[in-house]
Amino acid sequence: MASSASPLKSLPEDILIEILTRLPVKSILRFKSVSKHWSTLLTAPQFTAAHLRRSASDNPLLIIRHGQTTGDLLISVLDSNLATLHRDLPLPVPRYDDFSASIVGSCNGLLCLEYRTTRAALWNPATKQFAWIPDLDLRSPFRHVTRFVAIAESYGFGFNGEIEDYRWVKFAGFYYRDRSREDEAIWESLEVKAAVFSWKSWSWKELRGARIPAASYGHAVAANGHLYWIGGGEGMRDFVLAFDLVADSFRIVDLPEARPDDGGLLRLDIVARIAAFRSSLELRLYDDDELEVLVIGENGVDMRGETWEFMRRYGWFDGSTDRETVESCCEGLWKGLQIFRLMRGGSRDHLYLFDTGSKAIRRFDDLVGIVFGVGSFVHSLIPVRGVNNGVEL
Repeated sequence: MASSASPLKSLPEDILIEILTRLPVKSILRFKSVSKHWSTLLTAPQFTAAHLRRSASDNPLLIIRHGQTTGDLLISVLDSNLATLHRDLPLPVPRYDDFSASIVGSCNGLLCLEYRTTRAALWNPATKQFAWIPDLDLRSPFRHVTRFVAIAESYGFGFNGEIEDYRWVKFAGFYYRDRSREDEAIWESLEVKAAVFSWKSWSWKELRGARIPAASYGHAVAANGHLYWIGGGEGMRDFVLAFDLVADSFRIVDLPEARPDDGGLLRLDIVARIAAFRSSLELRLYDDDELEVLVIGENGVDMRGETWEFMRRYGWFDGSTDRETVESCCEGLWKGLQIFRLMRGGSRDHLYLFDTGSKAIRRFDDLVGIVFGVGSFVHSLIPVRGVNNGVEL
């Protein structure tokens, strides 16, 4: 008597893969234990890439906050319709006193987290894999110098599509303190240190000769193989610093000139953020009344030889929100033109969603506490490891 074969075994492998790429990550992880063949199939880079392409349209929102009662770092995940998928999951890191984390970047399901500016880690919320990035102290060449000042380190996380590599970039400037010299002479001793960490090789590379202005920088934005920061400081005009994730090189992108109705000043001293949208880079200027959007690089965000173009000015409120409670702090963008605003009030932060189309504002009353990070991610099978350095928690 002939035994009945499994329906799955009778399917051509390409059809089987097509079916499996539609499954959630949790199911795929279970199926890896079915057989050695299935484990090999489901961990192959080709399958991981195919599953990622399927998952890219799903774009949940991830929020990291400090719990008011336990003091733990907690995670909440909202789906595309703003329904809560997961609530108050503990962040997979040890708890420390006075400990905080922020989302530096999110690429293809991998989140890069920064902890108190001293440690960084890669985390895949879908697979629950977590790995500390090996530490690199940019200050080490200056340890023997008793009088030096370090400008705060800046970070960015992005993807090099040409070689399929995720990059963590950090840089800082250093100068020597000499009270006998004039203030303007101090900057002559400035030295910039920069390095890039490769997920693929799981190693650091120092970027020698990097020319980076001495300035303070905001959060980095990743777009089309580049990282972008807004930089500025006292006595200097604000600018965009760009880093090419393929060439490992920095360059400066000038910001737009002021218009006459701005009183001769570009209003970047209020709140300015850059954001990737489609194939362009947006500059967003905020104050208590308005959001102003300018765009550059509509033919791709390389932006060489292109100029900023004014797009639109939005009013913030539809009359349903008390404007006196609103502080200008943009925390990030999610799903195109929807903008998250972080409203600080004592020990309780409030998260708002502003829709630039309808001008409606929604407040997330059930998510309270001190918010450390807001970002989107994709459910993916991308491993956090570099040569199996990831740890599943």
